[in-house]
Amino acid sequence: MNCHFPQNDICRAESEFIVRTDLQFIVPTDGSPLRGLIQDHVDAGVKLTSKDTFLEGWEYQQLIFSCLSSLSGLELLRPNEDIILLPPAIRKPRALWTGKQVITCLLQHLRNDGENESSMRNERLPGICIDRKARTPDYAFGGSMEEHLILIRDGELLRGVLDKNAFGATDLSLVHGVYEAYGPTRAGLLLNALGRLFTFYLQFFSGHSCRMEDLILSREAEHERRTLVEVRTLIFWVLLVFFLSDHEM
Repeated sequence: MNCHFPQNDICRAESEFIVRTDLQFIVPTDGSPLRGLIQDHVDAGVKLTSKDTFLEGWEYQQLIFSCLSSLSGLELLRPNEDIILLPPAIRKPRALWTGKQVITCLLQHLRNDGENESSMRNERLPGICIDRKARTPDYAFGGSMEEHLILIRDGELLRGVLDKNAFGATDLSLVHGVYEAYGPTRAGLLLNALGRLFTFYLQFFSGHSCRMEDLILSREAEHERRTLVEVRTLIFWVLLVFFLSDHEM
């Protein structure tokens, strides 16, 4: 079987119905998830959905477009459909949207069944409802803020930061809930959309950067490093001499 180009009908059927990644989301033995986002995507998810993350109108629209549009078969929105945007969370002194609203807009578009061309007002799928704890500790944003407690009602992210417990390979995560409620295809589309969204957010709005100075040791650090090397080298030679003298005796 050629993975890039199956040679016969049996191989094509195996690729379509057995080894397709969307159908391999959970472990057959215990039903725990296998697929999820990690590392930089987790950082981006926490930063985007934090309580103090606010976006200008054009930033909000760019983030929504980046996660909804993609190659054919991977997009959540077809070219002939309109994007339904949410009203701003803050109107005065200027309109601002939250990072949580980006996730909410994504979940609302995920509710489309993929067959009807009407707007989200006529969707067939019910909204996702989730209650669970995030991996982010309660003291990260203050216990009274309850940002460590994820609350999603009818497809709207009301509270909490999304981290590895929401879109990682974790039981009862957001993606796992979508898998159980909407099926494997929708779960795969959500993972792809979140991956595009978090990558775009890091690249253009909130990426981690370092300067050349960040990679060079300071004088104090260099002095401490040399001292440690010299001390350990001296200890090594003392132990070696002691071992050889004891062995000769």
